Amino acid sequence: MKKLTTAVIMAGGQGTRLASITGPLPKAMVNIHGTEHENYGKAKDTILEHQMKMLVENGITNFVLVVGNKKEFIESAFTSEQINANLGCDDITITFYEEIAPLGTAGAFCS
Repeated sequence: MKKLTTAVIMAGGQGTRLASITGPLPKAMVNIHGTEHENYGKAKDTILEHQMKMLVENGITNFVLVVGNKKEFIESAFTSEQINANLGCDDITITFYEEIAPLGTAGAFCS
């Protein structure tokens, strides 16, 4: 059986229910230490980085991040170089897939 090395992470939602916590950032970039933490607005210590860390620990090295709403924040913070540095790796690659029109829950994944 072939080993899986790629994961698709949906990171393009509106995040309306978390708006009071996220401020201008997309929900994938919520800092687990809060808005006053030094890494607020960066890839480090975010929900998305935590997801990626768990996947890396299980052999995933290629990530497709489906982005849409506030994509510029994720694209600038989540570069392959930054995540490799944060997680102490050297083989993680990140590709972005932009959801042009809102397609609903997991709509971009199906397309």
